[in-house]
Amino acid sequence: MTAGAIDLEGRCNVPGAAIGWRLQGPADAPVLMLGNSLAADANMWDSNLPALTGRFRVLRYDMREHGGSSTPPRPYTMELLADDATALLDSLRIDQVHCVGVSLGGGAAQQLAARYSARITSVVLCATMSRQSVPIAWVDRIVLVRQSGMRALRGRPRPDAGRAAAPQRDALSGDGRRA
Repeated sequence: MTAGAIDLEGRCNVPGAAIGWRLQGPADAPVLMLGNSLAADANMWDSNLPALTGRFRVLRYDMREHGGSSTPPRPYTMELLADDATALLDSLRIDQVHCVGVSLGGGAAQQLAARYSARITSVVLCATMSRQSVPIAWVDRIVLVRQSGMRALRGRPRPDAGRAAAPQRDALSGDGRRA
């Protein structure tokens, strides 16, 4: 990182949970908050950091039951995940963010934009949907998670594997738009 850059991490207590987070980039830059996909943690964004931390303070966080966050009793709703993200922003004294969410993180990002629009400068949604549905291909995964937790999904292919690619560092041009 360059001079004037920050690299902070911790856990934030939100109602009913503790959320793991990491904030990196120029101290005076706008904040870009990244929401992880189902069964991934904030480290899924590691390869994107070189392209992002030159222009943004990048806030990565783990949703409930992912990575460095706690595993409180379920169920979790998209509204609850958005409330967690807002409580994290409050804790870090961050007023506004650009928000990127993939899969589960995209669902939370949509709730953030809908319910806390004054705090969201822009939203990028990847491989997500605007409502929760339960296609039959996901039922086995849901049962497995309810019985054994998120860690049980590690290494298992998704029912929709191959239809959506993970974000890639080289897919971003210098101005942050798709190349």
